[in-house]
Amino acid sequence: MSRITSSVTYKKRVKKVLRAARGYYGRRKSIYSVAKQSVMRAGAYSFADRRKKKGDFRRLWQIRINAALKMLAQQENTTGLETTAPQPTTAPQPTTPPQPATASQPTTAPTKSLTYSQFIFKLGQTKIALNRKALAYLAVHDFKGFAKIVHEIKTGS
Repeated sequence: MSRITSSVTYKKRVKKVLRAARGYYGRRKSIYSVAKQSVMRAGAYSFADRRKKKGDFRRLWQIRINAALKMLAQQENTTGLETTAPQPTTAPQPTTPPQPATASQPTTAPTKSLTYSQFIFKLGQTKIALNRKALAYLAVHDFKGFAKIVHEIKTGS
């Protein structure tokens, strides 16, 4: 009976690991035992970071939505109305000095902004089927649409 060696399989395995370790520094790219450890560790980091990336994006979307809610509340406080994103002014307009508030002039309290957690809670109650990714996109790229959604949630319809 002839002797069977595993040289073909072994060479194939070594070649696969060294190809994966291409671009590594020093012995990590050329010595099989060191390259194997580096490739295994890189695979573990890759696996873990693919899951970590999902959380990172979720946090980014939360930050964008919260910033848009604060910006919307700030606009409502300055104008007293629900409006769109601020427009740049072309030239400064002459203004009269502000008059102090008296008993005959009622002052309006600033509207309380909707927090992120309240917004998400009410979003679920109103049955609006938009996820955080879509809401963050609207907040950045279509502020008017985001403002309409916030108005719908505030009115509760």
